[in-house]
Formats: sequence, C-alpha cells, structure tokens
Amino acid sequence: MTTGMAFEGLNWTGDREKNMIIVLNDNEMSISPNVGALSSYLNRLMTGHAVTKLRANTKKLLKKIPGIGKYIVRLFQKIEESSKTLLFPDAF
Repeated sequence: MTTGMAFEGLNWTGDREKNMIIVLNDNEMSISPNVGALSSYLNRLMTGHAVTKLRANTKKLLKKIPGIGKYIVRLFQKIEESSKTLLFPDAF
C-alpha cells in the first residue's frame, strides 16, 4: 500500500463511484518497519485508540533508556508479533 501504483489504483477505482471491497494481505515481508499516515490509520483501526496511544507512549519511554532502549523496544515488538501469531494465526 505504500507504492504510488497502489494509490493510483485506489484513486482510479474511487473515481468510478462503485462499492468495493479491498483486501490487504500483510505478509510481513517489509524491508523496513511500516511508517506514515496510512500505516498509523490502519493500526488504529485494528487496535483502537487507547491501545495505540499506550503502545506509542511506552515505546517513547523505553527508547529513552540509555544504551539499551532501542533493543528493548525491538524485543517487545518481536514478542508482540509472536504472541499475535500464536494466539491468532489466521487473523488480519
């Protein structure tokens, strides 16, 4: 969803004024972490505002730990992803 071609396709279909279902397949094959407004919006849709805000604040706090903060954040991200896969293997 981060490429210009994807946005062009959405723009073209939106211009047709027809109902549509868009399926997003997160295959976790990104080269780098997802960033930007679209990623943030979809994350809020999936997790809710309170959870998203708590995660963001916790991440900021952990990053402030000198020397090891970024490693702790990365560890918690891996734990979170593993937990999601374990609990909801087929969930979006």
